[in-house]
Amino acid sequence: EEKVNVILVMVLCSSIQNSCMPPVTYPTIYKDSYSCMIDGYQKSLNQTIQLGKDDVNKLGLYIKFGCQNAQGV
Repeated sequence: EEKVNVILVMVLCSSIQNSCMPPVTYPTIYKDSYSCMIDGYQKSLNQTIQLGKDDVNKLGLYIKFGCQNAQGV
């Protein structure tokens, strides 16, 4: 199996303001898309809990993430 370096990029958005913050790229290099996705969901869950119910509901916050090939890493 060929090793593919993958990075996690997360974006915090508000459906109320119809806008997103600049993307955050994490420094971890994942060996495959699967491990990146699992960590992305875990980080999204932790971040949602950290943001808190009130702000998430009031601002319509949501998190999207992607796992991208890390060229040259």
